[in-house]
Amino acid sequence: MNTYKATITREGKWWMVAIPEIDGLTQARRLSEAPLMAREYISAATDQPLDEVEVTASVERVGDLVNISDALNDIRSSRAAAAVLEDHATVVATWLAQSLAAQNVTVRDIGTILGVSYQRAQQLTASASADPEVSGLGAALVGALIAEVGTHTAGQSRLMDRLANAGEITVLGGSESKASAY
Repeated sequence: MNTYKATITREGKWWMVAIPEIDGLTQARRLSEAPLMAREYISAATDQPLDEVEVTASVERVGDLVNISDALNDIRSSRAAAAVLEDHATVVATWLAQSLAAQNVTVRDIGTILGVSYQRAQQLTASASADPEVSGLGAALVGALIAEVGTHTAGQSRLMDRLANAGEITVLGGSESKASAY
């Protein structure tokens, strides 16, 4: 299977699909049709069967909007970081719920403390035992988040600001920021 890159731009009512590897250009009425149009164009231009052509498409420009792929990468990184944070929150909530239950706190009161329904508190107390070394997750969490954001310096900076404002971490230092968990 041969993979080609296609860049998509919006021109009036049409999505223009450029395939630089074969100096090709086609168009589609809807964005969802663009990859198929590119595959069909490549198949016809190179005499390859359609099922042997794969296209990696990226939207580069829509009117005056440029750097769309950079914004999309930032969105993907932010979503990945949010997933890591959600996983961390679940581990901490499970640990806290189980610790409170061990102190004979009722499930309803655990729900109130955690800001969840008593049913969710029951699920947390009944789930597999959480790692009691929750404090050790902080540094690993920040490292994983920075790895997910990658080398996108602006994305890292925004992420560190969001985490610091949320009270998740304390940011120390100047240009080479280090993070430590509470």
